[in-house]
Amino acid sequence: MIVLFNVFDLFGRMSSGFVMTHALQSKKSRNIDHNNSDSDDNDRQAQDQQQSSSLQVISKKITFLSIIRIIFLPAFLLCKTDNPSHSDELFYNESQSSSGSDTYTISLMILFAFSNGLVSTLSFIHAATLIPTSNSLSNSDDGTTSEVDNKKNGHDDDTIQKVASTLLNFAVGIGLLFGSLFSFVYNYIGEGF
Repeated sequence: MIVLFNVFDLFGRMSSGFVMTHALQSKKSRNIDHNNSDSDDNDRQAQDQQQSSSLQVISKKITFLSIIRIIFLPAFLLCKTDNPSHSDELFYNESQSSSGSDTYTISLMILFAFSNGLVSTLSFIHAATLIPTSNSLSNSDDGTTSEVDNKKNGHDDDTIQKVASTLLNFAVGIGLLFGSLFSFVYNYIGEGF
């Protein structure tokens, strides 16, 4: 099961690049169609608002995918066991108690692993698009700024990237910690108290 999880987690991570590339290409093609020549400030502001709206839609979709994965918690509790006292389990096959069919468990693990790789990698990829750049942090009227001005204001792109990366990795670490601690409670529930 561990190899199965790792393989399909890898497939999910690899497919996330395709999903994000497809989403960004469709967004760019819509921007090109609607904004043929954006030399005007109003057009530029409209484009920024459209991009911000598009990023919010992607954020909501990733959040939805992440939350919907909660269905795996009760779904794994329905997996078969070799213990005949748990014959009320949905996919337990009593006639093959020693080597029952693991189709449901394997299918569930494939979906779980693929969605894990997909959602976690999409989150990291999308987070990079949410980090403001020097241009978006400029306070000047003409929208131009120099690297020296950004460093004076504390808006160094490298610093922002490092802080954002640290926060993302810290959040993943905390999530893994709480997931590991919750697994003891989950196993207790799965064993029937």
